Amino acid sequence: MQGLLDKIEQAFREFYLGLIESNLTTMFIDVNEKTATIAEQIGQTPQGWNGNIFSMITEENNLHDEVSFSFFKYFLKMWVAVFLVTHTFDIHIFI
Repeated sequence: MQGLLDKIEQAFREFYLGLIESNLTTMFIDVNEKTATIAEQIGQTPQGWNGNIFSMITEENNLHDEVSFSFFKYFLKMWVAVFLVTHTFDIHIFI
Protein backbone atom coordinates (compact mmCIF):
# COMPACT_ATOMS: atom_id res chain seq x y z
CA MET A 1 0.00 0.00 0.00
CA GLN A 2 2.82 2.44 0.86
CA GLY A 3 4.47 1.75 -2.51
CA LEU A 4 1.26 2.69 -4.34
CA LEU A 5 0.98 6.00 -2.42
CA ASP A 6 4.64 6.77 -3.14
CA LYS A 7 4.09 6.21 -6.87
CA ILE A 8 0.98 8.45 -6.85
CA GLU A 9 2.92 11.12 -4.95
CA GLN A 10 5.81 10.83 -7.40
CA ALA A 11 3.40 11.20 -10.36
CA PHE A 12 1.88 14.34 -8.88
CA ARG A 13 5.32 15.79 -8.18
CA GLU A 14 6.49 15.15 -11.73
CA PHE A 15 3.27 16.62 -13.11
CA TYR A 16 3.46 19.81 -11.03
CA LEU A 17 7.21 20.19 -11.49
CA GLY A 18 6.71 19.93 -15.25
CA LEU A 19 4.01 22.63 -15.13
CA ILE A 20 6.15 24.93 -13.02
CA GLU A 21 9.20 24.39 -15.19
CA SER A 22 7.29 25.08 -18.42
CA ASN A 23 5.74 28.23 -16.94
CA LEU A 24 9.09 29.54 -15.77
CA THR A 25 10.70 28.74 -19.13
CA THR A 26 7.91 30.54 -21.00
CA MET A 27 8.19 33.51 -18.65
CA PHE A 28 11.97 33.65 -19.09
CA ILE A 29 11.67 33.58 -22.89
CA ASP A 30 8.97 36.26 -22.81
CA VAL A 31 11.06 38.55 -20.59
CA ASN A 32 14.06 38.14 -22.90
CA GLU A 33 11.94 39.01 -25.95
CA LYS A 34 10.48 42.08 -24.24
CA THR A 35 13.95 43.20 -23.15
CA ALA A 36 15.21 42.88 -26.72
CA THR A 37 12.23 44.88 -28.02
CA ILE A 38 12.78 47.62 -25.45
CA ALA A 39 16.51 47.75 -26.20
CA GLU A 40 15.72 48.10 -29.89
CA GLN A 41 13.31 50.97 -29.27
CA ILE A 42 15.64 52.76 -26.87
CA GLY A 43 18.51 52.49 -29.33
CA GLN A 44 16.64 54.40 -32.02
CA THR A 45 17.37 58.00 -32.78
CA PRO A 46 14.50 60.49 -32.45
CA GLN A 47 14.40 60.89 -36.21
CA GLY A 48 14.36 57.12 -36.70
CA TRP A 49 11.57 56.69 -34.15
CA ASN A 50 9.20 59.23 -35.71
CA GLY A 51 10.67 61.52 -38.35
CA ASN A 52 7.61 63.78 -38.63
CA ILE A 53 7.54 64.70 -34.95
CA PHE A 54 11.32 65.13 -34.88
CA SER A 55 11.22 67.56 -37.80
CA MET A 56 8.29 69.45 -36.22
CA ILE A 57 10.24 69.87 -32.95
CA THR A 58 13.40 71.01 -34.74
CA GLU A 59 11.43 73.52 -36.80
CA GLU A 60 9.97 75.05 -33.65
CA ASN A 61 13.36 75.21 -31.93
CA ASN A 62 15.16 76.97 -34.75
CA LEU A 63 13.67 80.39 -33.95
CA HIS A 64 13.32 80.97 -37.67
CA ASP A 65 9.68 81.96 -37.18
CA GLU A 66 10.50 84.45 -34.43
CA VAL A 67 10.60 88.13 -35.13
CA SER A 68 12.32 90.86 -33.15
CA PHE A 69 8.99 92.04 -31.71
CA SER A 70 8.76 88.95 -29.49
CA PHE A 71 12.12 89.83 -27.94
CA PHE A 72 11.02 93.42 -27.46
CA LYS A 73 7.79 92.22 -25.84
CA TYR A 74 9.78 89.94 -23.51
CA PHE A 75 12.12 92.72 -22.40
CA LEU A 76 9.19 95.10 -21.90
CA LYS A 77 7.40 92.59 -19.68
CA MET A 78 10.58 91.97 -17.71
CA TRP A 79 11.14 95.71 -17.22
CA VAL A 80 7.55 96.19 -15.96
CA ALA A 81 7.90 93.22 -13.58
CA VAL A 82 11.21 94.47 -12.16
CA PHE A 83 9.81 98.00 -11.82
CA LEU A 84 6.73 96.77 -9.94
CA VAL A 85 8.76 94.56 -7.61
CA THR A 86 11.31 97.24 -6.79
CA HIS A 87 8.64 99.91 -6.20
CA THR A 88 6.12 97.78 -4.34
CA PHE A 89 6.43 99.71 -1.08
CA ASP A 90 6.21 103.08 -2.85
CA ILE A 91 3.07 102.02 -4.69
CA HIS A 92 1.57 100.60 -1.47
CA ILE A 93 1.99 103.90 0.38
CA PHE A 94 0.07 105.89 -2.29
CA ILE A 95 -2.84 103.45 -2.30
